Amino acid sequence: MTERYNEAVEKLLVIRLRADDAEAFNLLFHRYGNKLFSFALGYLKKREDAEEIVQDVFLKVWKNRQKLDEHLSFSGFLFSIAYRTILNELRKRKNEKICQLELKKQSNDVYFGTEESIINTSLQQLSQVAIAGLPPRRKAIFRMIREQNMSHKQVAEELHISTKTVEAQMTEALKYLRKVINLRFLF
Repeated sequence: MTERYNEAVEKLLVIRLRADDAEAFNLLFHRYGNKLFSFALGYLKKREDAEEIVQDVFLKVWKNRQKLDEHLSFSGFLFSIAYRTILNELRKRKNEKICQLELKKQSNDVYFGTEESIINTSLQQLSQVAIAGLPPRRKAIFRMIREQNMSHKQVAEELHISTKTVEAQMTEALKYLRKVINLRFLF
């Protein structure tokens, strides 16, 4: 009953928002702002960046309010925008880090690396950004296995989960990392 009521309220608020109702916008912001903030903070780790993501997402919602479809999940729409905005922020950070590293190397005039070392450095940086983009639980499992050299069984025991869950999480983590790295090198 409560879920249907919430869906009906959300649908009504979206209809009002499409009609330029600022109060409906504020109600939606209060309904989802903290959830989006927590979501963004989980990826970005900085309060200011997470707050900026929430502002960006709701700015996009306001600008595109006439295009909203009350029959689709508004929260799904919000979190989809948030996820893409977070990925863009992570890409921006990665690019800034690469630029800073390049400037440092040039200013010290010690960089004599080959093309291969540049690719390896870029891959390592991209891997770190991609790992940071994993959901918290999956990231913890990945790091325990890859960085702490723990076995699947050890991770399962420490986290009080099944070995199959650990294996599934690692499979998803590796699939995600391959996808992110492949996408980056396509562009």
